[in-house]
Amino acid sequence: MRRPALALLLGCLLLVAGASALDGYDYYQTIEYAACDQEIYQQDIVIHRSTGTAYNETAGGLETWHIYVGEHCREDYGDVRFTNSTGELEYYLWPDYDSSSARFAVRLDPADRGGVLAVHYGNLSAATTSNGGATYWFFDDYSDPATLANYTELYYATWSRLQYKEIANGRLHLGWGGSGYGSALLYADCPLSSGQFRVEAMFQATGSVSYYRQQKEIGLTTPTTPTYDSTGSSAADFSGFGGTVIAMPGDGGQTAPAGSTGHAEYTLDSTTRYPGIWIQDVSSTTLRSEIWIDHILVRAYSAAPPAASTFSGEQEATGTLHAFPGLTRIPRDLTGNGLYTDINGNNRLDYNDLTIFFQHLAWAKTAQPTSCFDFNGNGWLDYNDVITLFSIITEEHT
Repeated sequence: MRRPALALLLGCLLLVAGASALDGYDYYQTIEYAACDQEIYQQDIVIHRSTGTAYNETAGGLETWHIYVGEHCREDYGDVRFTNSTGELEYYLWPDYDSSSARFAVRLDPADRGGVLAVHYGNLSAATTSNGGATYWFFDDYSDPATLANYTELYYATWSRLQYKEIANGRLHLGWGGSGYGSALLYADCPLSSGQFRVEAMFQATGSVSYYRQQKEIGLTTPTTPTYDSTGSSAADFSGFGGTVIAMPGDGGQTAPAGSTGHAEYTLDSTTRYPGIWIQDVSSTTLRSEIWIDHILVRAYSAAPPAASTFSGEQEATGTLHAFPGLTRIPRDLTGNGLYTDINGNNRLDYNDLTIFFQHLAWAKTAQPTSCFDFNGNGWLDYNDVITLFSIITEEHT
C-alpha cells in the first residue's frame, strides 16, 4: 500500500517541481515566478556585480528581474547559468555588459505555470554558453556575414533591386545610393505562425526626400513582392506586414540615429510570416536611402509576462545548512540523530516535508550537506532518500 501511494504522490509533485542544481558553482540564487500564457517565454534578467536588494522591474510591457551578486561572478559573466525543474536552460548574454552589470535573456520552459528559476555563478573554469538562436524564436546579431544566405530579397521590378545588401562590421546594411531607387523586401528563412510574438530591433537609418516618401520598416511579413507608396503617408504602407510595424520617424526625411530601437507585438493566426525588412526609396534625384541593423529578434509576447514573487538572495552552494528554495527557516533535526527530516523547519514532521524534499532533491545534492539528508545511509542523495523519508513520515503518523 505504501509504495503505490508514494508513486502517486511523487507523480503529482513532478508537476510542481522546483529548480535543479549544478555542480561546480559556489553560489546560487532562486527566483520564484508566476505563470504567464506562453509555454515558452524569453525572460529578461539583469545581474549586478554589486550589493543591493533584488527586485522585479515592470517597464515597456516586460518584467525584468534584477539580482545582486557582489563580486562572486566573473567580470565577463561566463560563469552564469540558469536552471529550473527541467534542468539547465538556454540563455543569451547581451554583449553590452560591463564590470558592473549584464543583461541576460533566459528561455523559460515551461513558463505557463509558476516555478523557480535558479541562477548559478562562481565557477572560475566555466566558459559562457550564451546562444541567441537557441534562446529566441529568431535571432540575428549579424556577427556572421554567412547568415545573409538565409535571407530572400523581393523587389518592385520597375526599379532597381537593393544596391547595398551586405553584412559588414556586425551590421546588416541595406539601401540605395544616389544612382538607384526602388522598393525591396528582405526576409529571413524563419517561418512563424499561430502565436503571439514581439519583434525587437536596433538600427540606424538615413534618407531625405524631395517629393516622394522614403520608408523603412521592420517586422513580420508575408513573402510578397512589394509595390510602392508615393503619397507621402507616414502610415505603415506595405500590406505584407502583419500587425504594427517598426517605422522610422518623420515625414520629411526618414532618419534614425545609431542605436535607435523599436518593437512591435503580433498575434498571428494560421498565416505564416517571416522576420523582414522593407525599405523604399522612390526618388529620381541623387538622394540616398539606407538602413544599418545591429540585430533583429523575435520573442514570445505576453500581455501578462512572468513576474518574480520571491527572491532568495545569495546562497552558498556547499558546506552549510540552508533553507530550501522559497523558505526562510532551515531544516531541523527533530530526534538528534543527525538527520534533518523537518525539511520546512516548522518543528514537526509531515508530508509537506516530503513534498519539498522531492521538489528540490537535485538542488539539495549540491546546496546541502549530504550527511544531513542521507536518510538511507548510502553516502549520497538520491530518490531512495525520498522513499526512506516517506517511510519515516508514515511511521510517525501511524
